[in-house]
Amino acid sequence: MVMAPPNHPKEAPDLDKVQALRFPAGHGLLLHLGTWHDFPIACERPVVVLTANSEEVVEALASMEDAHEMNQGDVFKISLPQRLKAEIHLELV
Repeated sequence: MVMAPPNHPKEAPDLDKVQALRFPAGHGLLLHLGTWHDFPIACERPVVVLTANSEEVVEALASMEDAHEMNQGDVFKISLPQRLKAEIHLELV
């Protein structure tokens, strides 16, 4: 999972502080409020991911017609390519 520390009120993560965390199956994590993150991805094989969100987050995400930036309720989503002209690529080690 790719993430960066909270830095509110800035509207983008500090790319120098972005890290990837790899954790084994059967484990989970709880993010601090405002932690920049992307959805966890499987590195080697398909997996089942259980995500718990507040009702406010579920409603905000369900209201989206397509993938784009949003600032609604507890959800603040940005596009790194659009906003920062940047992409993050991971190499498995």
